Amino acid sequence: MAATPTAAESSSEALQQKLQELGYLNPPKISGEDCEYTVNSHVPNRKPFRGHWLEAAEHEETARFVELFSIHDDKLPTEEVLVTVKTKQGDVDLNFSNIIAIAGDFYTNKESSGAYFPISNAEGFEASKDLKSSKGPLARFESAVQSMLCDTDGYLKGVRDLITSEHHALNAATKAGDNTATAYHEHIPYSHDQGHCHIPTDDEYTKMTETGLPIISSMYAWIAYTNIDHFGDYAVMAYCVGHTSALQIARKARDEPTDEAKMKMLRMAYVHEAFAAHFLTDLFSSGHLRAPRRAFHNPNYWSMGISGAIHNAVWDFQCRYMHDDDSATGLLVRNKLGDQWIEYGDKQFMEPQASVNRARCMYCLKESTAEVFRVGYKGDRQIEDWEKNKSWFRAMQLMPQPMTAIEPQDWKNSGWGGYDKHNPAPLWIASHDNVTESQCTVRKDLNDHSNHGARRTQSPGDASHGNTIKAADFVVNGQFPMQISIDGLLSGGFIQIQDLDGSASEGCCINFWAPAEVKFAEKTQSTFTIRNRLIDQDIAPSREVMHWMRSGGRTGIIGFTYAVMADRSWNIEMTRTEYSSELGPNGFSDGTCATFSPKHSWEVSTSWTRQATILSSVPANFMVNLTRFITGHFIAGGEIVAVSQSENQVIVGVLGKSLVQTTLSLPKAPYGFVKSFQGAGTSKLSILLARAGPKEDSEWVNLAKIDFDDAGNANLVTADFDLELEAEQDASVLVGDVMGWGYDQAVAVKPTSDEGTTVAIYGQQSGSPDMVCVGLHQCDTNLDTAIVSPLLTALVPSLSSSPKPTGQDLIQISRRKDKKRHYIAFHTHVASGDQSDPLCNCAVSEVEDPLASRSAEHFFSIKWMPVRVLEQARAVLEVFSWYGVLGVRVFACSHTEDGSIDEWTLHGQFPHLGQTSIGAGLGCYGDWGHGFVTWAEENEWTDANTFKPVEKDDLNLGSWGMVWEDCDRQSVRGWDVESRPLR
Repeated sequence: MAATPTAAESSSEALQQKLQELGYLNPPKISGEDCEYTVNSHVPNRKPFRGHWLEAAEHEETARFVELFSIHDDKLPTEEVLVTVKTKQGDVDLNFSNIIAIAGDFYTNKESSGAYFPISNAEGFEASKDLKSSKGPLARFESAVQSMLCDTDGYLKGVRDLITSEHHALNAATKAGDNTATAYHEHIPYSHDQGHCHIPTDDEYTKMTETGLPIISSMYAWIAYTNIDHFGDYAVMAYCVGHTSALQIARKARDEPTDEAKMKMLRMAYVHEAFAAHFLTDLFSSGHLRAPRRAFHNPNYWSMGISGAIHNAVWDFQCRYMHDDDSATGLLVRNKLGDQWIEYGDKQFMEPQASVNRARCMYCLKESTAEVFRVGYKGDRQIEDWEKNKSWFRAMQLMPQPMTAIEPQDWKNSGWGGYDKHNPAPLWIASHDNVTESQCTVRKDLNDHSNHGARRTQSPGDASHGNTIKAADFVVNGQFPMQISIDGLLSGGFIQIQDLDGSASEGCCINFWAPAEVKFAEKTQSTFTIRNRLIDQDIAPSREVMHWMRSGGRTGIIGFTYAVMADRSWNIEMTRTEYSSELGPNGFSDGTCATFSPKHSWEVSTSWTRQATILSSVPANFMVNLTRFITGHFIAGGEIVAVSQSENQVIVGVLGKSLVQTTLSLPKAPYGFVKSFQGAGTSKLSILLARAGPKEDSEWVNLAKIDFDDAGNANLVTADFDLELEAEQDASVLVGDVMGWGYDQAVAVKPTSDEGTTVAIYGQQSGSPDMVCVGLHQCDTNLDTAIVSPLLTALVPSLSSSPKPTGQDLIQISRRKDKKRHYIAFHTHVASGDQSDPLCNCAVSEVEDPLASRSAEHFFSIKWMPVRVLEQARAVLEVFSWYGVLGVRVFACSHTEDGSIDEWTLHGQFPHLGQTSIGAGLGCYGDWGHGFVTWAEENEWTDANTFKPVEKDDLNLGSWGMVWEDCDRQSVRGWDVESRPLR
């Protein structure tokens, strides 16, 4: 093995001489030789039988549904051999997908010995600055194809063998239940029918393509160093040039004298199309869309060789880190038709969360290949220069638009509002495409993709900072966490409302998320993905939004804002917005599972909006943070209610066709909870104010019920109850029909000092309107783990197999840990219908949390909602943030043979959804999750309360409802992630 130059040599002229001797300054030289290959000229005389899918590496996978046609309009099998290359190691048959896999990554344009130029001929990527390409783009592309067909470098068979091993390993990984991203990154060995297989490493490909010079001068390493044709607009050019070549050859094929000659020439057109398809499919890899490849290229080859030898992550290596960053998190992309989707990167093409991108990529390639036959061979359209042709190429409409992170860029004005905060914050942004002039900035927080704050100026050539990025926690721990397919998810859509910094003309943005199924021939893949994003939405009277909630319609949200008057009084305005799409009953979508098709739009758009005042001239002594909102039938039906408290009063606004506003005296304010409450013997709802917390030496429950008559006149009645428990922190109060009586009860859920739970239930009984205690329940958890923080208490309808099917069950969710791992604990209490003990069959399940166990610092929970999962008794979906990227996962439990429910398990997990976890901020609820609104009514809890910790060092300290300290809480906007509490 050649010696690596020493540090002393690096600063002397002797270094260059030594590098010259070792080959560091030289691109690999391949001696020319006569090439031999045979293009298949067989003419099918009947329609062939279509076999099973061709499973292979990711580029090969893209060609699964490509349709190749014979000169007689019959479909050819996609696995049909197009060309047979005669190599020294034996014949190598190449079909369409084989060529996609090896094109570009292993073969490039060579114009003479040692003279290599990209197809795009980008400046700085030539083999030597003293060499200039003598060919045009089309000739450079055809030269690259010939380098493959001639196998002048002699490694074609070896490379094909490695890709075959990759193919077998991916199949084996799927059968073993491993996700492909893990298989790629850990290079796990597998066994298959033909023996052992594995995912080849870069070192193996590098060694396979050595040319007798040091490893840095292998063809694989050289092409990776100069792979500008695989990124952004350069990839678009490489594809368009190659597609033009394929069209031209197909046009020539129809002029051949015999059918055999026609078929031979048509297959050669498919060879060129397959080679071009490599660059087209690269555009469906998120790591190739934003990374400023040219700006980060250091044309000094020997310098980069030394950097690699001493493991300094500079220049081209930093482009690789940005490529990997965007590949892992995913990016929201759009095409010229306006379609939007999340695109993931290399090594994730076959993962469930990438299935929509996979389907769009396959469809785009299918349409492109169809043009070779339909336009090239059969059509009459004039085939001109590639720059003129690209205006009508079908793939140009379907491919994602490049969005290189260089300022300024026109792409931001093509559907993105002129700014780039619709995706995870880019690792790098360059100010110029030319490396010699480029000034670059780096993401403010390397481990928080939601942080679009002021970026730091930094040089990609700074080895110290480059190595800091290389060692960043996200790179080491966060890029490829455990991904588990979320199979059978039937509901769980939600609307993400993102509050962006309006100082830069950025508006509120809305993301619509939902489960979906993507069909691939006879197989269906379940996923959870974005339907589309609406940007700069004027859906609130001002940017200072107090709260967001579901409207009660099929797909709608309500935003509440306040405005302070000159006399310091204030108004609350509300804007209700309803949305629709082409899917679902009655032309609407309700956030349940939909089937994706690249041929049809599933975009959600605005139907109508309504704005109104819901509280007017609220005195200054009322507190914004002590305001809550509910909806329901309180007077005439379908009203929206705002309730705000002061020290001794409550003001209520009921907005229906008109506004009814009432101020009432309220003792012992503030009450921690504002709920809708249906009492016995009435179809109308009451407003229930409740508080459960310490008073002197005991725990008390205070209730205040507000009823309205038909004219809108209000009446307030209070009731106080002593729980006779030791005074500690406050309890959670929920409302629902736990007893199964057909009307509501108030449910106070109180954790005890020994980690037990006391539940007191209050309601009306024996026809009396008075609230009394109707049941008491106590139980223990008996867990060995330590409580980290409560998360949620919720009521959910009882199962049909429950002792009281018409009741409501109680679920408590908390985070716990031992010395090594974190857990999610589910404590379920089943409605019994028995007043002596209204809850029974209490059970606790602990599920290991693989994300918090891996990096608790960079994980936080945002929202929980009940969902339906096929063949599961219960399921909940958690929305969370992982290194500032939005993620979801589902926990579920199944039925047992005796009708009870089994242990909870982690059913599925997508840690990266290609969007930031930015929401709407804290709002008046102090809840970072209020900007994540459930889409379908079935995904609402009967009632739920979220715990709000107040101490970062002790997340078990906090409150379930409103407390006086909330009045001092400062408003935090959604974009201001650095001010997020407990960060």
